[in-house]
Amino acid sequence: MTAIIRRYLMRNATRRGFLGGSRPWMAVGVVLFGARLFNRFIAGEHKVLYAEKLDRGKTLVISYPGSEVEVLSRERA
Repeated sequence: MTAIIRRYLMRNATRRGFLGGSRPWMAVGVVLFGARLFNRFIAGEHKVLYAEKLDRGKTLVISYPGSEVEVLSRERA
């Protein structure tokens, strides 16, 4: 939900503020852009939670509990 609001605000800040000359929308754009830039510098490196090398022919299946995932062998696929 916040991504939708952020996208709406950024779009209006770009159109009405930077391109249209509205000072309040330009201020909103500067705040949003500054926050995005700040988060990019502060976030740092991504943390690896799990790593394992797969041998040739092995398969990795990512699913969530309750999902109906059917794993097919290479012979059936």
